[in-house]
Amino acid sequence: MGRIHQAVVCTAFAAIIACAGCENTPTPPQEPSPPVEPPRNPVDVALAQAAATTGTQQASHLLHAMTGLRDLGDAVQAASLASRIEPHRRALSPIERFRFDEAVLELALDKRSMPGIDVADTLALLTRMRPVTTGQALRATRLQARLWSASDDPRALTAWIAAAEHPSASGELRKEASDEVWRRLSAMTVLEVQRLQHRMPSPVGRAWAGLAATVNESLTATGQFDAWATWKGGNGRHPAASHPPSHLGRR
Repeated sequence: MGRIHQAVVCTAFAAIIACAGCENTPTPPQEPSPPVEPPRNPVDVALAQAAATTGTQQASHLLHAMTGLRDLGDAVQAASLASRIEPHRRALSPIERFRFDEAVLELALDKRSMPGIDVADTLALLTRMRPVTTGQALRATRLQARLWSASDDPRALTAWIAAAEHPSASGELRKEASDEVWRRLSAMTVLEVQRLQHRMPSPVGRAWAGLAATVNESLTATGQFDAWATWKGGNGRHPAASHPPSHLGRR
């Protein structure tokens, strides 16, 4: 028994010495890892790809760079790229061509990027837009409304109504469009809105004008809100049912 105990102790002692030896053995130096390159800016990547290609591919890469610059808020550089893409616009696919026209119009609305462009130029750009998808058609309607609003064109009202009632409109767009519609209708007299009601091309527009006439008849904010709330009870699916005139708020 004593021999067995002595053997176990010796084995354990040998293991401790071995571990201690491992701890005292210096770790061999490791080769440094190669430096990790930071991710490249997507705009720089697109510009590099454009420089290495020609024709349709080059125009496509320039479009990616242009929309990237626009999203980054660099409207001036984006407008500069737009002038390079314009001669090759027809080389773009129909979807890309719409994206290009859309981006150019958005830049045209920003006077800092295209200071020399006027309303006639932007409206000419608008007429060449050819939406391919339902989502593009909705975006074109919103752009049309914004452009007409910028030039105080009365057609802006019907364009904003069309955007508000579009089945694919997001909640954010419905609110934007509804606020624009109310801003115009609230500035009219009751008689003006009543006359407008008969000229509206859609049932949604006629109902909106009728509601505006009722709201505008009231001389107090409380009365206007009550008129809207009463109308809402029977017109819950109308865009105006979710968005009262902004100056009334919600109660």
